[in-house]
Amino acid sequence: MNIDRTAYDLAEELLACFCAALEETTAGAPCRCSLLPGAKVAVDLCCDCGDGDDQAWVRVDSMWPTTARWPQRLGESAAGDAAAPP
Repeated sequence: MNIDRTAYDLAEELLACFCAALEETTAGAPCRCSLLPGAKVAVDLCCDCGDGDDQAWVRVDSMWPTTARWPQRLGESAAGDAAAPP
């Protein structure tokens, strides 16, 4: 089985950039900075790290097929007047 990792690889790169940027803030790096699945993230993953009690995460919100210029979805006109695929 050939799996396209494009979205996952991009999410990992975004996570690395996001976590590095948070380290530069006055609050510093969060306790956990993770790539997590799902629409909701459990807030009880944040504590007992020793350095802080915060958490930050990146997730892939949605994906859709396209053969057009991003962000135009397959079957959608440039005006965006067609429904997006589920």
